[in-house]
Amino acid sequence: MVEQTVHVAESHRRRGVGRALLTELIADARALGKTQIVAGIDGAKEASIRFHERLGIREVGRLPAIGVRSGRPLGLVLVQRSAVPDWRPAQRPRNTGSRFSRKAAWPSR
Repeated sequence: MVEQTVHVAESHRRRGVGRALLTELIADARALGKTQIVAGIDGAKEASIRFHERLGIREVGRLPAIGVRSGRPLGLVLVQRSAVPDWRPAQRPRNTGSRFSRKAAWPSR
């Protein structure tokens, strides 16, 4: 797994810099055998969320009001993308005991 953060100076936005950096990061992650790319984005930065979506990095969760930045509540949008074409995650473990049991059986592949 690779956790990515890309910041582009405002004076260099809308020039393809962020796209070039993330495209290279995806290629590097794949070459290193990494399967997933994840990030956390400030929930107020809709342009950043849309930018990630255009590169196939999808929202997988939200953490509303987990902190405060500049006097306002900070929410975090969690995003993820597979670095490997046609990669499929393993199924979640199935509980083999009571609902309070910690035992889990991993399904065979």
